[in-house]
Amino acid sequence: MIGMTPLSSIAMSAYTDLVRLLKDDALSGVEGKPTLKERGDKAYWYAARRVGTEMRFIYIGEDSDETRARIDRIEELRATAKDRQAERSRLVRLLRAEGMTPTDRATGSILSAMAAAGTFRLGGTIVGTNAFRLYEGELGIRLPIGGMANTGDIDIAQFE
Repeated sequence: MIGMTPLSSIAMSAYTDLVRLLKDDALSGVEGKPTLKERGDKAYWYAARRVGTEMRFIYIGEDSDETRARIDRIEELRATAKDRQAERSRLVRLLRAEGMTPTDRATGSILSAMAAAGTFRLGGTIVGTNAFRLYEGELGIRLPIGGMANTGDIDIAQFE
């Protein structure tokens, strides 16, 4: 592993905590009552809310233990959103201080907007250069900065 060094245990813990907070926040911004619907042999969660005289259903995710646990905590997540935002910011600063490669400001803003619009909650997945940069946290290694090409675009695919 020439040029690759392991991340510290502090960085690994911070990365894991940040991923957990982001998954929690993907659900906390969805308005409506969580409702389970079956389609074929699978079950899916939706947030049901009335808009005028119609019911609208916003997709939350496939039924799983993890999704159910987040739904059970949805009110707590909504009530603590501001505190969790501050904690996410702290974790990002810590990861930068530990030497992980950050995204540039423009890319970060675009990805944040896409997350707020539900792109990733609905199955959108980052691919390409920006996904490659995330390997540092996923694999627990610091990649050599010289090997980090910047293509200047954001590649998104649909994950099914």
